[in-house]
Amino acid sequence: MLFRGLRWLILPVFVVGCFTSCKEDLSNLVKKGQDTASKVKDGAGVGSPPPPPPPPDASGTSQPKAAGGRGMMELTLDKPVKIDGAHVSLIPVPGGRPTVLQITSCQDESDETYPSMLFHAEVSGGALSELTNEKVSGQLFVRTTENGPVYHSSRNQPVELTITTADENTVAGEIKGQVVNTETNKPVTVTGKFSESLQ
Repeated sequence: MLFRGLRWLILPVFVVGCFTSCKEDLSNLVKKGQDTASKVKDGAGVGSPPPPPPPPDASGTSQPKAAGGRGMMELTLDKPVKIDGAHVSLIPVPGGRPTVLQITSCQDESDETYPSMLFHAEVSGGALSELTNEKVSGQLFVRTTENGPVYHSSRNQPVELTITTADENTVAGEIKGQVVNTETNKPVTVTGKFSESLQ
């Protein structure tokens, strides 16, 4: 699983895990991230205490700002890949740090199917509409089969995502850049598009 449990800790935990060992199974990476996140929340072993969680929403719980529907993503790597799911979220990060734009193929580990993907990037906008037609640089991780290699962007060469539509009905965009296949260590050009219906 690419992302479950990281939420507002996704950048300090997930990024370190992925770039130090992208060849590990992604479920193991997230498990490590969850363990580290638990230690952070308990104030153990990682330096200074964590910042307070983001303020609660109207329901009384801290939640990322998810767009809503199921969505889809079509990518071209070394072959076409259709991903059944594209969930777009803006996640507020405490401590004055930038908001995280996150796109995932599923919202919960129990729902994960393959191909599976995760994109995340730091952004300045507080609403998806504020990001329309802006080019956002971020990290992309794709796994086409459960036991297959991971395609990932590098820290020094992020992929570029553009939100082309963000209104009350739809969030859609395009992505392009270069990723590396962890099995071959060869660069692969990636292009594609995603959309999520909010109805």
